[in-house]
Amino acid sequence: MKRFFTFQKKTIAFFTLIPLLTLTAFVKVPCPVCQEHGAVPTTSMQWVSVRNIEASVGGIYLAYCGLFRVYLTTVSLTLLNTGDVDANGHLSLQLVDYTTGYVIDNQYIVINIPAHKQLKSTYDISFLANVDDPQTVKVAARPVVEKVVDQACKGTGTVRLNEWPLWYMMQHKALQAQQETVEEPAFVPLFIPPEDWESSSQYDLDVYDEFTRYQ
Repeated sequence: MKRFFTFQKKTIAFFTLIPLLTLTAFVKVPCPVCQEHGAVPTTSMQWVSVRNIEASVGGIYLAYCGLFRVYLTTVSLTLLNTGDVDANGHLSLQLVDYTTGYVIDNQYIVINIPAHKQLKSTYDISFLANVDDPQTVKVAARPVVEKVVDQACKGTGTVRLNEWPLWYMMQHKALQAQQETVEEPAFVPLFIPPEDWESSSQYDLDVYDEFTRYQ
């Protein structure tokens, strides 16, 4: 009799658990890796913000037979990483016509900021502009945060219920595995031969804070 009841318990447990496990393969829940967005950032720059930026131009030169204006610019900025992981990626420095918001030139630099740290740096940048471009210019800075389809959920934003515990435990590793590590600078300084310098002037370039402008 005892064996009979033991057999019944095992049978009931078997025919109860199997349907439940099968059901979890069809139930969809929010993906813990992409937080239901279906896409993840390509770098760890999503937690980086520009807190302060100052820019000054050491000279403006007409180059290449007067076809272009070159702004030799020094940019000092403060960046803050509020994320739990080190940020490694590109920062976009832009020469912008502040009257229209039109981006005249875009240069990139590589930055590395530890988690929960602030970084203060100064960069020498050469911006290139057409001679017909407006001279009402300022400097903007923004972290480059592009996104790709999340491989955990295949871009759907949801995973199967029976997969959710695994992705939840691996969410940080899965996110980092889909992010590129930037090691080489993307910005190459523009070389202007001295014989092509036709005129120059010095002045302070006002700060253009893109985040403040559009808030």
